[in-house]
Amino acid sequence: MRSLIQIIEARKWRPARIPPSKVRPQGGGTQDTPDETVFAAIIYVLVSGCAWRALPSCFGISKSTAHRRFLIWSRAGVWGRLTKRCCTGSTMPT
Repeated sequence: MRSLIQIIEARKWRPARIPPSKVRPQGGGTQDTPDETVFAAIIYVLVSGCAWRALPSCFGISKSTAHRRFLIWSRAGVWGRLTKRCCTGSTMPT
């Protein structure tokens, strides 16, 4: 199995077809957080086993944003496609 770090560094997770983030209806807020930052924060939570509320501030992303994007990406099937790619080494369709 490929190293998760290699996949992150080589941006091989990009073909997992991450859905674009949408403008939130309540307006306001901050500038959209890059997918790379969100992905790293989510992977940290999943690998470390920490609670979303314990996400370190060094990621520069709120726990709410990380968790919301995790749910959106989960519903879109991103994690299943990424797992398939990691375990089989197959290329993902675009």
